Order: sequence, then C-alpha cells, then structure tokens
Amino acid sequence: METLQAVPANGKVEEQRGWYFSTEQLTFNSHDETDFSWGLQESINVVSKAFEELGPFDGILGFSQGAALGSILCYMLEKGELNFSFRFAILVSGFRSRLSPHTYFYKTKQTIATLHVIGETDRIVEKEMSEELTTYFESPHIMCHSGGHYVPATSKEKEGYINFLEQF
Repeated sequence: METLQAVPANGKVEEQRGWYFSTEQLTFNSHDETDFSWGLQESINVVSKAFEELGPFDGILGFSQGAALGSILCYMLEKGELNFSFRFAILVSGFRSRLSPHTYFYKTKQTIATLHVIGETDRIVEKEMSEELTTYFESPHIMCHSGGHYVPATSKEKEGYINFLEQF
C-alpha cells in the first residue's frame, strides 16, 4: 500500500494510505468517477515485490479498495500481465473501480475462483456496489453477512471461508 504525505490547503501534513488515488489532492472515494488516477502501478509493484520476497501464495485477500485492487489483479493475471500468480481471490466489501483509466480491467469476465463477501448494511461500499463487482466474474462465490464495512469473522462466516478454501 502506498503511503504518501499530502499537504492540504490548511497546511497540516496528513498521511494518506491507499492503493491508488482518485483526486489530485491524493484522496480516494469508491464513488468517484474521474479521469484522474495515481498510484495503481506503484501498488501493483508493491504486491509483486511481496510475492517475490515472501511468496508464493495460493490466493489474495482484499478489503474495500484492496478488493477493488484485487479484482484488477485478477484481470491482469488472466491476461498474463503479472509476473506472479495466484489461484483465488477473496474480495471483501469490493467494488468496481469507477476511474476511467481502470475501465480496461472490466472488459471481460474473469474465470479465477473468487469469494465475494458482502455486508448487507455496508454504508461505505454499498451492497449494490459489491454485487456489481460479482458480475465481472464467471462463477463468483458470494457470502453475505448482516453487518457493515468490515471483515466478518463469526463462526458462520468462518465456515463460509473454509468451504471456499477447501477446494484449494
């Protein structure tokens, strides 16, 4: 994840974290529809380095914007655009990036195995946004929970994760 020091108009230095940014002020909102995009390639490089130094890994797990990045990585994997590989992705509170430079990553459906974890009451990434992301995958596994914007970990959800992971 890219760490940047952004200096807003008030002059206070703030640390912003994100996989990529949607505004020139280096902020991000999942609802932003813009032509601006900064940081995606740097983040892909960070993930690539992690695979190189710490891998191999069977799968990836992404939460919120990390799940949006995960969906982009799934596309790149299937198109042979990555120097690493994985067999599945777990995308929690995921969404399709609405940044116009990213439309390329949603042109075709992906065949990689995915588990999409969707919060019924998520107010950050609404349920509908996560459901939309599932349409970009051939055979998505979907697990809904009654909560909001977090990674659920009750025994019911743990069973769902295990059931998905057992195939690997």
